[in-house]
Amino acid sequence: MRFVLFVNDRRQRTKLLVLLIMIFLLLASAAAFVKNKNNEQDTAEAFFPIKAILTDEKIYSVTATLTGDEKDEDIKMLLSVCEGLGANVTFFAESGWIEDNEELAKKIEKAGTLGLLINKNLSGKSRNYIMSYVADRNDEFFSQSGKYPKYVRVSGPSDGTVTQVLNAYGQYCISFEAVLTKGSTGTIKQGSIIDIGIIDGDTAYLLAGAVSEAIAASLTCIELDSFLYEIGSETDEYGKQHT
Repeated sequence: MRFVLFVNDRRQRTKLLVLLIMIFLLLASAAAFVKNKNNEQDTAEAFFPIKAILTDEKIYSVTATLTGDEKDEDIKMLLSVCEGLGANVTFFAESGWIEDNEELAKKIEKAGTLGLLINKNLSGKSRNYIMSYVADRNDEFFSQSGKYPKYVRVSGPSDGTVTQVLNAYGQYCISFEAVLTKGSTGTIKQGSIIDIGIIDGDTAYLLAGAVSEAIAASLTCIELDSFLYEIGSETDEYGKQHT
């Protein structure tokens, strides 16, 4: 302001003052815009579904999705193999499946982990819609299992908002890096999340072979609870979570 006082003409002083204020406001707006863009970029890094982790440890984790088309005996056989191999598998299911398969759900909880399957494409939906929808599914899951799900799998592509909402609710959005297939070798990689795929009469044998192969490569299957880093940890565009 001292500089303004050196201008004797009152009109000139006023014009100069207005000009300085306009420049200040423009600079402040530009700084706020850059800061906001940087914050958006930093935040977005953490909002991809997790497919793997960056780690030096020779570990991996296994998941499965229950659609309701599986036979009870195939799931039971799979659980028996998991127990025998010491492989803790995370099974994703809708609350309706848990309601219809109460005994199987209890067996899964003993041998592995039960997560929530949201079988709906939420990509492009508003944040408020997603928050409400996820909250309802969480409540339904709680009413059937007695606890809120820590791990969630969402069908369809993710635009980042779904994962943001899940992180805000204290939940992980879980995808996978590869699916077990018949005749495949070397599917299980260090730091990867592997999905069992379609569960049928051959799945238990397929998993047994893959896990045995992984053991020979000194790879250990561990539960997601010990496998993942903290919620909100940076996850890159390839779905790899960093510490």
